[in-house]
Amino acid sequence: MYDVWLGSEQSAQNYVARIQALLGQYGTIEMAVHEASVKLDANTDYEDEDHNGYRWCNSVGYELVDGVAIVTVSGGTETTTSNWTRMLGIPTYQDIRYRMQQAYADTGARVILLNLDTEGGMAKGAFGMSEYISAYDKQVKPVATFTGGIMASAGVLYGTAARVVIADQYADVGSIGAIAVFLDLSGALKQAGVKAYVFRSAPYKGKPNAYEGMDDKGKEVLQAYIDEKHGQFVNVLSANLGMPAADINKNIANGKMFGAQEALSLGLIQSIATYEKTLASLNQRYQNTPTSTARAV
Repeated sequence: MYDVWLGSEQSAQNYVARIQALLGQYGTIEMAVHEASVKLDANTDYEDEDHNGYRWCNSVGYELVDGVAIVTVSGGTETTTSNWTRMLGIPTYQDIRYRMQQAYADTGARVILLNLDTEGGMAKGAFGMSEYISAYDKQVKPVATFTGGIMASAGVLYGTAARVVIADQYADVGSIGAIAVFLDLSGALKQAGVKAYVFRSAPYKGKPNAYEGMDDKGKEVLQAYIDEKHGQFVNVLSANLGMPAADINKNIANGKMFGAQEALSLGLIQSIATYEKTLASLNQRYQNTPTSTARAV
């Protein structure tokens, strides 16, 4: 319906700027995807045949260190993998799932560490990602989350689905909320001498749209949709953190970023430690955990 972003305002602006750059270069997203396909098909340096035949490396990293399968996510996250997300190195929820499935099959992996440095991601897919991680942790192998940089919005949504969330003392956590950026093209069209006519069978059909601009009905529809996503976000966090939704709305879901110490006091994370100490702790705690009983989500 809408490209609702669970992340900081800056990250949302970066996402919109990326789309605009593609439109400016190729005219349409479809042409950009086509160009990406051509470039990827011509590339022979790296081929990840296990992931639907996509060429070029998976944007989500995977590494096994002393029984800890490290799944690394860097940057704003898209919903599904495509040729252009691979070409641009954009991580996706689909890529994260693939790496966790890889860890499931890896008999040397006793525990999964989600290593997050992300300013957020698309709302579509983030809620399912949280459910997937929660189920994986309970049914397959234990999952922990670590952030050494930033874990914002959608990153918090699915990162807190792990059994423990750890942050470096200099990390930032938060930005709980939803945002959508609407581009009003009506002024530009008018200046260019272009008149758009929109015909609808229902009063809210196609509200808002870039050609007519934003009116009261459009504001009503988009704000209601954003509010709905915010409520869903808070409900998932409530379940993940074991905290009343009212407390989350009052103290956490205000769009603010928190330093590690404040995030700890608010209950967003459970521990503060370095990356190295986190790895050592997980390796020691789960060194005798069997992997043969793991089963798919």
